[in-house]
Parts: sequence; structure tokens; C-alpha cells
Amino acid sequence: MGMKIKRFLAGMLICLGIFAGCMVSAADENPSLEQVFVNMPEVMAYGQGISGNVTEANLGKEKLNYLGTTPFSQTGQPIYYYVLLDVSNSMPATYFNSIKQAIVNFESTLNPNDRMAFYTFGEQVELKLPEEHSPADTQQVMETITNTDNRTLLFEAISMAADRAEQIQPEVCRRKILIVISDGEDFTIGGTGAAEAQENLKRKGIPAYAYAIKDTARVNINNFGEFARTSGGQLTIFDAQEAANVLDGLSAQLGAFEVLEFEAEDNFATNSMETFSIKTGANQTITKDVLVSRHIPDEIAPTLLRADKIADDQVEIEFSEPVKGADVAASYTVTRKEEEKKKKDKKKDKKKDKDSDEDGETEEETEEETEEETEEETEEETEEETEEDGEDEEKNDKNIAAVAGVSVNMENPNVVVLTFTNELKPGEYTISCTNIYDISMESNAVSNTVTFEVEQYPLSKRILMLVQQWYWVLLVLLALLVILVIFLVYRKVKKGRGVIYVDGKPVMAAQVEIHKHVAIQKAQEQSYDPSGKTFQLRVSVKGGKPQDMNLRLSKSFIVGRNKICNLYFDDNRMSRQHFALEWDGMNMFISDLNTTNGTKVNNVKINTKRMLQQGDKISAGSVEMTIRW
Repeated sequence: MGMKIKRFLAGMLICLGIFAGCMVSAADENPSLEQVFVNMPEVMAYGQGISGNVTEANLGKEKLNYLGTTPFSQTGQPIYYYVLLDVSNSMPATYFNSIKQAIVNFESTLNPNDRMAFYTFGEQVELKLPEEHSPADTQQVMETITNTDNRTLLFEAISMAADRAEQIQPEVCRRKILIVISDGEDFTIGGTGAAEAQENLKRKGIPAYAYAIKDTARVNINNFGEFARTSGGQLTIFDAQEAANVLDGLSAQLGAFEVLEFEAEDNFATNSMETFSIKTGANQTITKDVLVSRHIPDEIAPTLLRADKIADDQVEIEFSEPVKGADVAASYTVTRKEEEKKKKDKKKDKKKDKDSDEDGETEEETEEETEEETEEETEEETEEETEEDGEDEEKNDKNIAAVAGVSVNMENPNVVVLTFTNELKPGEYTISCTNIYDISMESNAVSNTVTFEVEQYPLSKRILMLVQQWYWVLLVLLALLVILVIFLVYRKVKKGRGVIYVDGKPVMAAQVEIHKHVAIQKAQEQSYDPSGKTFQLRVSVKGGKPQDMNLRLSKSFIVGRNKICNLYFDDNRMSRQHFALEWDGMNMFISDLNTTNGTKVNNVKINTKRMLQQGDKISAGSVEMTIRW
């Protein structure tokens, strides 16, 4: 019976060993994300075990296009290492000298483009070696350092190294790594703590690879490891015998990472933390929070590629890239070209007549008549120019084709269809755009025009159009007559009938004009708050004269369309409660109140609470305000 139990236990141990081995193997194959570099619209992720399994990637709410994966060793990109060594007396001497040699050996394994900076931290944090130095400098520094300090400014050192790493421009190096060798103790008093150091690494996108000595408290090791893994790095625990070789293979390990390239639809940088996520074929999601603060300037303006007539009253146009404002009819001016041939022929005929008359005349007569003709021609030309100017203005109005509506192609948003109020007359047309911009941080405007041609109608259609033209003229005259009769009748109707109210005043319908109205709560009607802030707004409504307003902010100041707001506008493009201003005693802040059309500061749409500067321009609906305080 005893033998059976022993065999059973042995079998169980073998199974557990196999299971543990499988688990380790599976863990090794688990995909991991070390670092994400964002320079909108470019997004580069550094990781392991992800290649070939990407099914979807997102940055915040925006979906990214996956471009492919390249082994890091083939990219030619450098890695800048920032090595931090604990020089407190809690580091045993049996480890310390071996670790110094391990750092020297590690530097010798780096690629030619790689760089290593070296810090020591104990009672103070010191940069011993900058990124640019020689191996002889490293050897000399290692001979001078000792582990005699009584305190360990671990997290202060991590933050200082991360700050220095961020100063290296992306065009020089995108991948920066912290290597921290310590026993995990930190006796910082009033300095940088773990949470602050972790947040610093998170915002800068720098992983920390932690190396903890085995001869230290388990809680130190656990906390040190959690810190490293949260940053995107890993923890290695080593004993005194392994110290001299503890960094062996790290350079090769990091060089074997994959570089996954993605591209966003635009170059908008939100200047805030966004969640980068990758979904793999195994239905697993890997995430990492990154600061989206860099972008590649868009220096190419969008253009109109083509314009094609697709119906008697419709034209299809195509833009070179996605744009905003293309769905607004007022953004397009469509002009028909007027022929100048008749005018030129008339001038030529006059010149021929003049030449033939001069041939049969004497010199004296020619001189006298030439003077007289010159005076007459000058007068005639002046009169003709005046008439032509008036005619040109009339023709320009007649030759503008009014756009009634715009529809965007669902399959290709770059293609839109313009629908006109009337059928297009024969001739050559030019389309120009205003207030149409690309979707970028720069908001580049459409930079060109495009032409299309409408062929001459057949004779039967021209006759029908002539009949229709007079028919509509008759209808218009009848409609005007009816309106006149109604107007005369309703003048005698009692108050309230046939009358509409604008701003609380009765006005006849025929006299109504479309206008913008700004309603402002008087300053004296607001309750005075000594902790508030007086400020000025220069308000400019499209089509109106700018107005200067002196206002006072108490805790918060709401601007919108609703009359309960501190400042309200009769603007249908503005939300009922559009944005809020706040004063904290030193700074002025603005917050968008989840509006439909959004709030912009200096033409940049805001998504979060933002601090204002003197003279900032705030755009809400059709209103633009310049703020000062």
C-alpha cells in the first residue's frame, strides 16, 4: 500500500511539473507591450508575441490602420539606456563591485547607435556619465564610486533620469529605457514618491527594467517588480554569484522586440492621456496609456480633383482627402463663364472702319478729324466702361448657380454631390470653395478651383425652357399681386392677426428682416461676489459689429443659448448651455459642456478643461469672443 501511495505521489509530481512547464512556456508566449511612441498620425508600438495576431487597434476612440511589423533590429533605430545604480550602504559589498563590472560589460554589447547614461543614487542623485562618453570614462567612474550612503532616493533618481531622457528629440531616438539596480528601498522624505515617479514614466512613455538583489526584504522586491511591470518593463532578481553577469543578454533581448506600425486618419494631438489598445486573434486585448502630444505638421492643402455633371441639376465633385465643411451648401460658389467674343469683334470692326475712312482724306482733314475722333472715342470709351462695369455686376449675379443642397457619398466621403436650385445652363462652370478645410491640426483650406462643362441643349428643350421661363414669370407676378392684396387687407385687421413678434415687438410679416440678436445680462443685475473676477469679452457675431463687454465671474460663468445662462445668444448653432468659465483665484479655465458643435480655443477644439491665456479666441456656434482679464 505504501509503494502505491509513493508511486501515485510521484506521478502527481511529474504531472505538476509538466503542467508548470507548460504554464511557463505559455507565459513566455503571451503577448506583451513595452512602449508606445505617438507622433500623430504615426503610432509605433514595441512589444513581443503580437506580430501576426493583430485584428484591431485603437487610440482612444479612433481606429488605427495597421501597416505591418518589423523586427526592431532591422529598423536601424537606436536605444538610449539610462542606468541607475543604488550606492546606499544597504547594498551588500558582495554584490556592489560585481554590479559595477556588469555595467561596464553591458555597455560593450550595445549597438553603435545606442547610448548609455549613468546615474548613482543614495543620499543624492548624480549624473555620472552623460549619453555621449567613452568606455574609458565609464571605467574611470566605476573605480571612484562606493556604496556608503545612508539613504536611498530611488524614485527621485527614476524621475530625474526620465526627465533627462525626454529631452532627447524623437528624430534622434524614440526608444528610451531605464535600468534600475537596487535593493528596492526608498527612504525619501518630502521628495518624489513611487506614485509620482510612476506617473512621470507613464506620461513620458518610458519603461523601467528593475534589477533587485535577492538579499533584501520580500516586500521591497514585490513593490519594485510591480513598479517595473506597470511601466512596461520587467523585474529580474539576482544573487551575488549572478551579479557580474546580471545585464548579459539584455541588449539582445530588447533588440529582438517587434515594432508594430499604425496610422491614424488625421494628425490631431489631444495633449492628453489616451488608451492605446490592440486586439489579437486570441480575443485578447493589450492596452497601454500614452500621452498624445506630438504631431507631424500637415503642409499639404486639400484640392478639388474633378467635377462631373451627373444630372441636369447635379454635379459630383471629389476632394483629394477627407475634409470638413464639405456638406454645407454655402461653402460652394459655382460660376458660369461668359463669352467675350462679341465684345472683341465689335472693337475690331470699329478699328477697320476708322482705317478705311482715313485712307481717302487729306492730311489736314485727317489731323482735324483725328483730334475730334480721339476726343469722341475717349468719351465713348468712358461711357462704355461705366456701362460694362454695371453689366459685369449684373452678369456675375446671373451666372452664379445657386447650390440648394449637398450629399456626401457614404462609401467614399471624399466625394460629394451638389444639387442646384435650377437646371444648369449650357457653358463652362468654375467651382470654388470657402470654409472647407482638411481634418488636421493645421486646418488647411482647399487651395484650388475645378471646372466642368454643360453642353448646349437641343432645340426642342430650348423652346420648352423658354415657355417654362415665361410661365414662371407669370406665376411670380401673380404671387406678388396676391401678397400685395393680403398686405392691404391685413393692415386693417385687429392687433395680433397677421402680426409676428420679434424680440417682444409686433412687426408686420412683410417687414420682417433676418437678423442676429445678442442678449446680455446687465452687470448690475448680477450678485456681487468679492472672490469673483472681472473680465472683458470682445464679441463678434458673423455679419455684425464687434461688441466689448465688461463682465464679472462668480465661481462659474455659463455661456449658451438659454436665457438662464450668465451670457446668452440667439444663435441656433450654439447649445443651450455651451461652455463654462471658471476662476480659481489665479487662472481662468474653460470647459465645453458636452455640446453638439463643440467649443474651440484659438481654432483648436477642446475636449477637456483648459486654462486660458490673455487674448485667447473662443469660438462657439457663430460667435467668436476674445477674452481678457
